[in-house]
Amino acid sequence: MLSRYLQWLDGAYLELASGKLCTIKPPLLLKSVSLLKLHALFGGNVYLSDAQVYDSHVVLHLFSDPSFRSFLDNQKSFLHLSVPPYRAGKKTDPFSLATTLPRRSLDDDWISSMFDNPKISKTMARVILEDGTKNSGVIDVERQINDKDSGYRRAVKQWPEHEKLLKGMLYSVAYFATPDKASISRYKGEPTNQYNMLHETINALNKREVLKENKVAKEKEERIKRTIEFINKSIKDERMRQYQSVVFAALRTEFDPRSYDYRIISETVHHAWNAAVQRSVGADGGSLGHLSNEGVQVGLYLGKPTDSLVPKIKKKKEYSANEFGKKIQGIINWDPARLSWYEISLIAEATKETATKFQRSLISDSEAEIIEATTQHVEILNHYFRELVPPGGLATHPLVFDRWIWVLGELIAIGIGFMVESSTSIPSSSSLVKEGIDTTLAMALYHGERSIMTDTFDEVANRMRLHYPA
Repeated sequence: MLSRYLQWLDGAYLELASGKLCTIKPPLLLKSVSLLKLHALFGGNVYLSDAQVYDSHVVLHLFSDPSFRSFLDNQKSFLHLSVPPYRAGKKTDPFSLATTLPRRSLDDDWISSMFDNPKISKTMARVILEDGTKNSGVIDVERQINDKDSGYRRAVKQWPEHEKLLKGMLYSVAYFATPDKASISRYKGEPTNQYNMLHETINALNKREVLKENKVAKEKEERIKRTIEFINKSIKDERMRQYQSVVFAALRTEFDPRSYDYRIISETVHHAWNAAVQRSVGADGGSLGHLSNEGVQVGLYLGKPTDSLVPKIKKKKEYSANEFGKKIQGIINWDPARLSWYEISLIAEATKETATKFQRSLISDSEAEIIEATTQHVEILNHYFRELVPPGGLATHPLVFDRWIWVLGELIAIGIGFMVESSTSIPSSSSLVKEGIDTTLAMALYHGERSIMTDTFDEVANRMRLHYPA
C-alpha cells in the first residue's frame, strides 16, 4: 500500500488555520477526523511525525477516544511513526523512538501549538519519560489513569480544562512505545529541514527559465527571501534555524500574530517545515492543507503536485476524464463522520480484499486494473454504508457529484483531490488555485522533476460537503 504524510494533522498547521494561538476550530477538527476516516476506508497507511504524535489537537483528540484506539488494535498498519535519527541517537527501541518529541519539549526554546502555558507539555513529558524509564520502556497507562496520586492525575487536577488532550498525549506516546503493537522507525527518506527547503525553492525557481519573468513566481520568491532574511537576522545560531518552533518564538517577539508580516513568514516557514518532514519521513505521497494566500506553499515549487492515491504512470500516457467518467459510476452519498471508529473498523475489515487490490493497482501502469479495482472498492463501500447508515444520515450531496474519475496520465483523482482543467490538462488543485498560479507557471510546476506534494484536504472536504457548524 502507498503511504501518506498528512500535513494538516500537524499542530502548527491547525493553529495557523484556526487563526488563534493554541486553538483549533471545531469544524476543522471534525473535517480532519472525517478525512482521516476516508483514508482508513481506502486502505491507507498514514505516516506521522513525532510532532504530530505529541502536539496535534486532532491526533490527541483521536487517541483520547477508546473507539479509535480499538480501531488501531485491529488495523495496525494504518499509522506509522517516523522520527528523526538525530533525536533518537543510537537507540532503536520503541520507547526511545516514541519519546523523541517529549524529550525535545523539555528544551526552553520549544513551543507547543496546543498550550499557551509551557509547563503543561513539559509536565506530561516528565510523567511519560519517568514512567517508561522506571518500567523498562513500557508506559503504564492504566496506572496513570486510575491512580489518583499518579503524575497524570496530578496534571489533570492542575489543568482540568485540558484533560482530553493530556489523556491523548499519554495514550499516543504509549501506543507507539509498546513493542510489537505499533509501526515505528527512524526517517526512511532524505533528511532535510525547513531552512534547506526555503533555499532549495529559491534555487528551483531560478533554474527554470519559464519562471524567471513570471510575476506570480517573482512575488513568491520575494516572500521566501523575506522569510530567509528574517530567520538570518533573528536567529544567530545557524543550528537553530531548522526548528519551526524557534522561528515562531522569534516571530512572536517581533510581530503581532494577526499582522500581515506574521502570516507571510509563519505560513511560509510552516509549509517549508512540513515539506521537509514529508520528504524526510519517506512517505509515498502527502496531503497539504491550505492556509492564506500570504504564505508560500513551498513544496509546489519543487515538483509536480500529485494526489497521494494515484499511481506512477509513464509521462506520455494520456486519458480522457470523460471516458473514465462513463466507466466509473460509483455514487457515494455518505459522510464518514457519521460512523464511529468501531464501524469504520468493521467496514475496513470487511473490504480489506478490495482495498488491498485498490492500493496495489495504484503502483501499476494498467488503466484497466485501476478502473476495475477502484470501481469494485467504491461499490462495496456503498453497500456497507447503506447497511450501516440510515437514510436520514446520508450526506445531502454525493462525494464526487455523480461519479468517481481517475485520470491516469495526469495523475489526478477527483474523489481524493484534484480536478481536471479540460482545456490544458493541468491539475487545478485548491493549492494551485489559491496560490494564484497562472497557466504558464502551472505548466512549469507540473513538469517538475520530483513529486513531493499533494493537496487533497480542502477539495475532498468541499465535495463531501463536510462543512460543520462552529
